[in-house]
Parts: sequence; C-alpha cells; structure tokens
Amino acid sequence: METTIGQLMINDLLPSDLRDDKRMLDKKSIASLYTELADKYPEKYKDVNQALHELGADVSTSYGRTASFSLDSFRTPEPVRKIRNEIHDKVQKILAKPGKAEDKHNEIVSTISEYIDAVTDANFEHGMKNHNPFAIQVASGARGNKTQYRSVVGGDLMVVDHKGNPIPIPMLSSYSEGLDPVQYFAGSYSARAGEIAKKFATPQSGYLGKQLSAAAHRIVVTEKDCGTENGISVPASDMDNAGAVLASSTGSFNAGSILDPKILKRLGDEEIVVRSPMTCQAERGICQKCAGIREHGTFPAIGSNIGVAAAQAAAEPMAQGQLSAKHSGGMATQKAQTSKTGLDLIDQLVQVPKTFQGSAAISTLDGRVENIADAPQGGKFVVIGGAEHWVPADQDISVKKGDMVEAGDVLSSGIPNPALVAEHKGIGEGRRYFMDAFRKTMADSGFAQHRRNLIIEIINSHHGLK
Repeated sequence: METTIGQLMINDLLPSDLRDDKRMLDKKSIASLYTELADKYPEKYKDVNQALHELGADVSTSYGRTASFSLDSFRTPEPVRKIRNEIHDKVQKILAKPGKAEDKHNEIVSTISEYIDAVTDANFEHGMKNHNPFAIQVASGARGNKTQYRSVVGGDLMVVDHKGNPIPIPMLSSYSEGLDPVQYFAGSYSARAGEIAKKFATPQSGYLGKQLSAAAHRIVVTEKDCGTENGISVPASDMDNAGAVLASSTGSFNAGSILDPKILKRLGDEEIVVRSPMTCQAERGICQKCAGIREHGTFPAIGSNIGVAAAQAAAEPMAQGQLSAKHSGGMATQKAQTSKTGLDLIDQLVQVPKTFQGSAAISTLDGRVENIADAPQGGKFVVIGGAEHWVPADQDISVKKGDMVEAGDVLSSGIPNPALVAEHKGIGEGRRYFMDAFRKTMADSGFAQHRRNLIIEIINSHHGLK
C-alpha cells in the first residue's frame, strides 16, 4: 500500500468504510466527506468532527514549520515566459503599425484578453506538477485562487482603471519579479479603487439589503397549503431542490413528496416540477408547501416572515464580497465587460430601470431572422420582420440567419431585462428569466446563494414583475 502519514492519521479517526488511502482532501472533497459522515453515522458525527479538528490543530502547530516555501516557489514557469514573450511581440507589432491610437489600444486589449485564461491555466498546472506550495494551497481551497497565484509568479497581464475599463498596458512582470514604473502606475488605479470599494462596501450593500427587505416584507407564511398544482421546472441534479415539494409526480415519487439529496440523486438529470413561492396561489403571502423545508429542517410556521430573512441573508454575503474586492488588484478578466457587474448589476436587476445597461438584445416580434448586418454605430443589427434589433459589439449573437424566433426571445449574450421578457412572454416567463439572471449574477459576483432558502425565488414571487 502506498499512501502518506497524513492519510493514515485521518483514516484512523474515520469509520472503516469512509477510509481512503489515495484521495486528495481539498475543500470540495472535505465537504463531501462530512456530508457522507453525517448521512451514514449521525451519532458519530460530533465526536469524529471534534477529533479531526484536534488533529488539524495539533499538526498545524507541531509540524507547520516544515511546510515552507523557497525562492524556487516564486520563479516564473517557463511555459508562462514563452506566452508572455509571444504577447510582447504581438503588442510591439501593433504599436509599430500605422493607425489611430484608440484603434491600437483596443487591439492591444483584445490581444491580451485572449491569453489571460491560457496563462492562468499554464501557470497553475506547472505549479501543481512541480509541487509549488502556493499552487497546492490554492488547490486545497485553503487560501487564494488561480488568478492571485498567477499575479505572484506569472503576472497580472492586464489591469483595469478606477472605472473598470481595461488599461492597454501589458503587465508582463510578476510581483515576485517586480514591476517597472509604467506597470506600477497602471496598477495603482485599481489599487485605489479597491480601497474606495472597501469603504463603501457596507453602506452600498446595506442600502440594497434594505431595498430587498422593503420588496419582500409582505412575504409571510399565511396558510398550510394553497392547493396549487403549478410549480417551476428545474433539473433534479440541482441540489438546491432539497427541501422542495414536488408539484407533479415524477417516476416513483408522487406529487407532494418532499425532496431530499437521496431522492434527487435517484432522479438524476430528469426535469422536475417543484412547488415555489413564485407560483404560490395563496390569497395573501405564501403557503408552507410552496415555501418548502427551510433552514431549520421544517416547514416555516404560520406567521413566519421569510421575505425579510431572505433579504438579510442576501445582504451579508454582498457586503463581504464588496470588502474582498480589494484583493482582486483590479485584474482584468478574459473578456472585458462594458456592462454593469457585481453589486451594481444586482442592484440593476432589483430596480429594473428603463435603461437597462448591458442588456441582452431581445426580439420584439415573432418571425424569422432575415439578416445580420453591421450597424453604423458599431455592433450588429439582427433584422426580424423588418425590425432592426441592435446587438453591441461586446456581445455575442446567439441566433443565425434563417432561425425562427418569438417575441421575447434572447438574441445575444448579456443579461436579459426581465421586464422586457415579461412584456412579450408574460409574467411567468419573466420571473423565470429574473430568477436565472439573479442567481447567475450572484454566483458570478461571488455571492453564491441557495436558490430556495435564501432570496431568489422569494423576492421574485413579489417582485415588480407581478
């Protein structure tokens, strides 16, 4: 048997059938291990958890000094150097050719953006292959992420200014190598923006939390069962369905069954219909069955104000996410975004303003896509039934010539304005788009939310789309 001392020490504390000599205990696998322990051995969970905690404390204090790093840990990997040299050569060619400075800047930004993911992956793979302690720390989920690790030994590649716009200056030196003056001053924009974001984090997220509370304070549990047979269609593989009530029979499970992780695993990838606050038919508030099992493991009591609880549960991670913005260093992502992001986009989704910045193009007519042509102001026109639908240059068109579409169908990338979707497809479809957009935006912004037990379905049930 080939294993490590650490594996033996951990296995010694686990029930025999949960022992594994080969597994890698990162953040995800540890969570899976604890879940399995709780399911199979609930009576032993407390003692095993305490024993593992004491083992971790003992090892970190007694042997932590041996887990060190050296100068080699800060060296830039050779694959990353090759890619950086390639970027440098392309940027020099762009600067040397004739043309307007603005056009050159845009081309430089586009060129660097294409390499960001490649450098991030190459840097991390090299680190793991060579047992770099920083890479291992990222892989474990203990500290940092791939992007921060890239900055330390590979380089930022590109940063954004205080307004979130990409700066056309290649950041081809890592922090372990040191930045030249030009790179340092370029990075200082976002560094200051990060500090300002930290100062405004609490009031901004707090204000949004109050707005959510104002929208949801009427969502009170008023009855046991509204009797509806309606629900929302969701994949059974989404573990956020745990605790929901089936709205219609699926397989061997009857309508009214309470879903749990075991049932969801048996259902696999099937599409199921579950009761939801969005489809509750209670005359006032919502009913217990549509609310489903809540955070305490039971149906909410009559009179429970789950709307305010949901708003508060959403506001806290938003505040923490804003506070952590200073750690990003203003690094640009693979594709520069001109639309709102993070807390600003969440606020826009809640407010649904008349001018929805960065909105996906939406068809206003039923018909066939007759043409896709360049627009004079930039971007493209998607022509449907003689009507031109403008798609900005930074968005990808999701239809092609000859496709049949309906009014309210999304024609491009971006976040669809739920109010426009509801206008063309009805309230139900508008709510579904709002839920999907809200959930995705929260997750992309680092504010991952449980679909049912926090805010998305609850706020949506009494959102402005009603």
